Amino acid sequence: MNHFCCLLIVCAGLLALTARAADAPVPVGERVVKASCAACHLPPGVDGAPLLGDHAAWQDRMGEGRAALYRNAINGYTGYFVMPARGGNAKLSDDEVKAAVDYLLDHSGVH
Repeated sequence: MNHFCCLLIVCAGLLALTARAADAPVPVGERVVKASCAACHLPPGVDGAPLLGDHAAWQDRMGEGRAALYRNAINGYTGYFVMPARGGNAKLSDDEVKAAVDYLLDHSGVH
């Protein structure tokens, strides 16, 4: 009987931890990428946009550092590639765009 009670307590604790983890808010960068950046930066991608997880493609974009990537993502860029301002979502704040860039880089192994 004692073993059964202990097992119930452990299961209840694990269930509580799982419920708490499931209710955790989605980080801003992840939310923005999924809502505004997915069409270009998740497979299959668009027009050679670097995909989430493609270390080499993102590393190539890091020539001028994160500040340049932030600037291009916020203001847009047309040149060798095209990046619409704010990923085409004018409602995004600068901080939300930066969080999305950070999410894409961090989840592509670029630091």
